[in-house]
Amino acid sequence: MAVLPAAMLVLVVWALWALEHRLPGVVAVHFVDGRPVQPTPLWPMIGDVAVTTIEIGSTLALLAYLRPPGSIGQRILAGGVVALTAVLMCGVVVCPLAANLDVADWRLARPMTGAEYITVAVGATAFAVAAVAVYPLLRRSGPPAELPPDPIPSRIGAYRGRTAWIGQSRNPEFVRKTLATAGVLTLLALVSTYWLMLPALATLATLNLWGGILLTFDGKKLSIRGRVCQWAIWRIPLRQIETAEVIEVDPGDWGGWGWRIRSLKRHAVIIRRGPALLVALRGGGELIVTVDDAATGAEQIRNALRGNAWPQLPRRSLFPHKRVRAQESGRPPV
Repeated sequence: MAVLPAAMLVLVVWALWALEHRLPGVVAVHFVDGRPVQPTPLWPMIGDVAVTTIEIGSTLALLAYLRPPGSIGQRILAGGVVALTAVLMCGVVVCPLAANLDVADWRLARPMTGAEYITVAVGATAFAVAAVAVYPLLRRSGPPAELPPDPIPSRIGAYRGRTAWIGQSRNPEFVRKTLATAGVLTLLALVSTYWLMLPALATLATLNLWGGILLTFDGKKLSIRGRVCQWAIWRIPLRQIETAEVIEVDPGDWGGWGWRIRSLKRHAVIIRRGPALLVALRGGGELIVTVDDAATGAEQIRNALRGNAWPQLPRRSLFPHKRVRAQESGRPPV
């Protein structure tokens, strides 16, 4: 992850050293309406860019290291390190210096046509290549930590006015690392680089789902929710379910944690390693969700598919004082 940015930096510095005799003493780096308006000495500019690249790149690389091995967050940050270096090298160094090549004075420099588009294209390409290239390294590093020491038992209880099987799973390590990552990004944003607030907020948003999930099955549909906001991210009606069973899941086999997609019909929501609920859908699709006590959830879904009566909790009276008075007088409660 750190090799590619360092290699790009060394390559650019070597190329500038080799082409120094073809550049003016000071080079134009800012253009207005196609005319150079501000010169700067060559090597001090390269030094500033190198320091900025090393500072921000090292910070993002550290944050990527803190993310769970194989997670989508680690792959995004790894791609961001390389993309950031590529954008700085291309947009701040390569493109301006190409405009100053073989000119006697910086006032004669001509800006490269479409330099902005070239820079964006280079950064996007570097991001995609880095995010994909780091995948084999993450697999060799091994999947993340084992099951939490205190798995949460599932239960049959009331959820939003309905009787439902409630299963959940959580990953405390992910929560701790996510909060640490967002904290570091926020601190950097307050100190110097304000745009890091955006990835800080994006990092916090992952807590809703990847920090833990909540599954509910009320006999009619299966719902998947995040533990924080608890809005339904996925609903599967009972009529679309073929069967349900329990399987063992290793994040390394799916390319990491998070929402994994193998095909249009095969999805997985992986919070941690261990037992998972596999829901086979009519038409060939399937959904896999890591959840504690997945066996109880699979049994409840199969019972509903066989047409067994769904358990009902006793209804609560809107006026409990009337219920008490009715029981004392011998009349049926309201």
